Amino acid sequence: MFFFMGLYAGQGDDRVEFIRPVVGYFCNLCQLIYADEDEAKLQHCRSQTHYRKYQEKTGKDPWTNTT
Repeated sequence: MFFFMGLYAGQGDDRVEFIRPVVGYFCNLCQLIYADEDEAKLQHCRSQTHYRKYQEKTGKDPWTNTT
């Protein structure tokens, strides 16, 4: 048994049974996924982390709509 970049590098085919597709709301700025639309749009988009990343990406203040 050995590790590569912190991951077990043995055979992995027998471990994929736990991977399933999911449906949700993904924030491209923060790289986070939410199962609930309200949590994503109403809570996350008002978070300080998202706000800062929004400003960095767009150069805009989302609360005043000015540059």
